[in-house]
Amino acid sequence: FPKQSGRYISTRGCAANRKVGDNYSRMHNKFMTIDKVAKKGGGVARNVVYVASANLHEWTSYESAITVRDAGLYRFYSRYFDDMYRLANRSGRLDNYGSSHVYKPSGGKYQVYTFPRREAAGKARTSASNDPVVADVKAARCSRSASDDVINVANVRVARMAVANALIDAGKRGCTVRVLSGDIAYEDGGAELIYAAVNKLAYSSYIEGGVRYCGPVNNISWMHEKFMQISKGTSSGLYVGSHNLTVQALRQQDENILRVRNATLYTAYTGRFDSLHTYCSQWKPKVPPHTGPGDNAVEDVD
Repeated sequence: FPKQSGRYISTRGCAANRKVGDNYSRMHNKFMTIDKVAKKGGGVARNVVYVASANLHEWTSYESAITVRDAGLYRFYSRYFDDMYRLANRSGRLDNYGSSHVYKPSGGKYQVYTFPRREAAGKARTSASNDPVVADVKAARCSRSASDDVINVANVRVARMAVANALIDAGKRGCTVRVLSGDIAYEDGGAELIYAAVNKLAYSSYIEGGVRYCGPVNNISWMHEKFMQISKGTSSGLYVGSHNLTVQALRQQDENILRVRNATLYTAYTGRFDSLHTYCSQWKPKVPPHTGPGDNAVEDVD
């Protein structure tokens, strides 16, 4: 196994197996399926799905997790796990698993996106091709005459320029767009470069309050969240999961995004976002900033 960030890593993911430069595929999911859970006070909850931003280790960082009970969702995540378990022994490249493995039952209460997703023929790996995050931000309803058309993004690493452009365009359409980030730079040949995508967001007048940076500076813990909220439109809901907004997460890694339409959970995450947006400082790099696309940057093992 090679070493990255001082730790040994695998040279492939499970379904994901696409190496680009020095960046290997990896299994980056953070979910569990649990058949039966003993409830406090008695009784049993069945078909429980746990989805988190957090790895199962000791680390001081801002994280969150949800648990939901749903038989269909439980079956989908269980099949996804079984696929990863089986495909990890398959040779060759499998870089488009997520395009054909989406959970979207009637009723719209839950939707699951899986990854990796290959770009369409003739499209660049860094493009918006086959990117469900870009598609859903574009589908958000925005109006200049309303104040409750909101898109909140809390993601440790906002590095896809296509996502940044979609968020800025949503701001231009009239949505209130707010962004929290926890990691704004990467190393390239010994030099530290700022991700061009988060830099563009930081300087855009269409991002409400600018980009808020949550650590690890000034005794502020790292913000390792990976959630998004869209308040209105066909793509409205709370998005949670393992997916960083990087090219690697889209094209090279085993990941999941769960969209939930649940008012109680949505409200709880709004409170979470508001508290971090107030607590974490607005960030702008020095001018002129030293930026890079970070499209082939080795994503830290998190």
